[in-house]
Amino acid sequence: MFRRFTLSLLLMTVVVAASVPASARPRPDADRPREGLAYTSAAPRAPRGRLDTTLDELVTTLEARGQTAAVRAARADRLDVSGDAVEVVVWAQPTKRSLAQRAVEAAGGSVTGVTGEYVMANVPIAKLPGLSLEPAVRSVFSPPRSVADAVTSEGLPEVNVGALSAATSDHPGYTGAGVRVGVLDEGFSDYQTLLGEELPPASRVHMWPGPLAPRPPKPDSDIYDSIHGTGVMEVIHDIAPDAEFYIAAVDDPVDIAEAVDWMLSNKVDVINMSMGWWGWARVDGTGPVNEPFDKAAAAGVTCVASAGNCRRKHWHGDFNPGPETDIRRFLHNWAPNLEENQFTTRNRGWVEAWLWWDDWAEASQDFNLQLVRWDGTQWVEVAQSANLQSATGRPVEEIGLTLDPGTYAWRIWKANASRNDVDFDFFFFHGSSFRPDDPKQAMTFSRSILQPADNRSPGVLSVAAIGRASSGFAQEDYSSEGPTIDGRLGVDVSGPSAVSTAMYGSGGFNGTSAAAPHIAGIAALMHEMDPSMASSEVAESILAQTVDLGTPGVDRIFGAGRVALKYVPGLSCATNRSTAGFQQPVTVTGRLTAGPTVLRSLPNVSVWRKHDRERDWLRIGSAAWDSGFDAYVASVGLRENGQVQLRFSGNPQFAARRSAPVPVKVQALLSTPTVPRTIRRGKAFTVTGFLSPPHTGGTKVELYRYVSGRPKLYRTYTPKMTTVDENTARYTVSLVAPTAGTWMVRTKHADATHAATISGGRRFSVK
Repeated sequence: MFRRFTLSLLLMTVVVAASVPASARPRPDADRPREGLAYTSAAPRAPRGRLDTTLDELVTTLEARGQTAAVRAARADRLDVSGDAVEVVVWAQPTKRSLAQRAVEAAGGSVTGVTGEYVMANVPIAKLPGLSLEPAVRSVFSPPRSVADAVTSEGLPEVNVGALSAATSDHPGYTGAGVRVGVLDEGFSDYQTLLGEELPPASRVHMWPGPLAPRPPKPDSDIYDSIHGTGVMEVIHDIAPDAEFYIAAVDDPVDIAEAVDWMLSNKVDVINMSMGWWGWARVDGTGPVNEPFDKAAAAGVTCVASAGNCRRKHWHGDFNPGPETDIRRFLHNWAPNLEENQFTTRNRGWVEAWLWWDDWAEASQDFNLQLVRWDGTQWVEVAQSANLQSATGRPVEEIGLTLDPGTYAWRIWKANASRNDVDFDFFFFHGSSFRPDDPKQAMTFSRSILQPADNRSPGVLSVAAIGRASSGFAQEDYSSEGPTIDGRLGVDVSGPSAVSTAMYGSGGFNGTSAAAPHIAGIAALMHEMDPSMASSEVAESILAQTVDLGTPGVDRIFGAGRVALKYVPGLSCATNRSTAGFQQPVTVTGRLTAGPTVLRSLPNVSVWRKHDRERDWLRIGSAAWDSGFDAYVASVGLRENGQVQLRFSGNPQFAARRSAPVPVKVQALLSTPTVPRTIRRGKAFTVTGFLSPPHTGGTKVELYRYVSGRPKLYRTYTPKMTTVDENTARYTVSLVAPTAGTWMVRTKHADATHAATISGGRRFSVK
């Protein structure tokens, strides 16, 4: 039995036919010859039927390396793939188009369109040679592609990306310029073939730990043998075409932590992760998978995570033993009188299941997971996970192996436990899903999200998948649901699935894997629109631009609902002075516009300030329309150097908007020093005055002597500072009257948080 304790689940729904373990799959470089290498042959091989070179090589790959390699090769050639079929052009003999169409159908294909003598069709790769030899067919070839037309996700108009990307009189149209997006994924096969077309040019794509030194694949792993991350990149690029990518293939929490650190060192603004994990912690936002995302969100990075595709692959509930007097008291009942949670496999393939429970602090409750097979008369054990919890310290059991066709079931046994109220979570990874109407199966939709979608940080968004507009944006039946174990909703927002990419073909990119990068792309546009926004503010803005779905209000299935961006109004901000005294009123004015219309009567324009030493902005009041200024007006007073900003929010017709921040220098207030007008030479006297705000350093008293009618600096003194109240300090310095003549004292103040300030001068005479 193959066993491992990490599982990275790609969050894209697929239908699994007969398969082999991932470690046995051929790598991309085994599928097709590498460009630049010389190949020689004694004689050209005769083509199979009337196929062009691309399709002929595709059939060769199928025969030599199998269906998976052939499908991958077809995608590398940018053919549209649907199951085991590819889109081709069937060129019919003159007047024989109808017969050619029938030949397509007889070969197990489907006609998608016709024009003249040409038939567009999806045809199984294995059937291409025979189809091409049909009497009504001249030849079969791969469809010519237009270089100028790219594959764009159909989800863009459904989330109304144009509200941000289209240039208007209020903004230039955002494209992600200057924004850096990190993508953590299983792999990025063939991404190089899309550079400069479906993806940015090579100069704007960086692979961890660098494009010239990619890490070798790990043993028994194919983390680079996947186009999944490439599809994610395509969706983000569709939305934010000028963004820069930092991509990393990861396989465990160590990889994630190192890759996130690398991304943070490169100052990424957004991180997308269309993957999920089981068995590292409970679904409560904790654990090693979540920690790197906590760190990233705290650093101001907006993180987007797929909720998971496990809605129908999950069960949770308390241990429910059988009769106390029977051995069945050790056997769990998934539902009343249901000791075996059954499933059927029709093809040989990989199956994996995970069981964990609420004993993470220091596991002492011991349970086992068993897989059994029906032999026609009884259940026979196939495999069992019997970790000794007191030894491992982890309340986790896992079984993974390749199964032949048959009827199987999962069992949970109590090995050594003192509690019956143990709360289980069970995930079943298999090509098929549990059926809610099957009495032999048990599943629970709720609490089916994966990590890190359960993250607690406000800058991390968990994304569910919904159908296209034609479905009424219905929940995809595989899309995982909350809540988290600690009572949070778990799902924040919903995004489109079943979209088109170059890698996955028409409508082929499914799952929450496809939904998440739509949200990540939107986050990139928002970071461009306002680079000062914190990750939590970007997330809050996205959640505010949604259309409610399902149960009214925010819920565990759709979160805040379907993202639908709103029109972004223009918002200016100006001040009547760039330098002001301590707490001196500064007039802030601004105009809020929506296209050609100036908005005057909206009560939701507020004024904010942030001192340079502070990280967060503080709302300090509202701005009201003033006809005299023909603008929104507010008055603020600052204690130290900082910035002011106007914000608009809370209107259902428009997106929230923040103006560009306006810097204001603040000078500390210094009173003119007090000193006697006439002093005898050699006599002691005191110079005193006041400073606002109170500071213990940065204040100097300067003594000047008049020479030829001009003051010349004689000496500088550091005064004693005494706090008077929260806004004022008294400065005092004791001096001795120097030589006879005309003298002057004045005070200077300068520190890291205030502009330099000079008080008025006070003359005095020394006799």
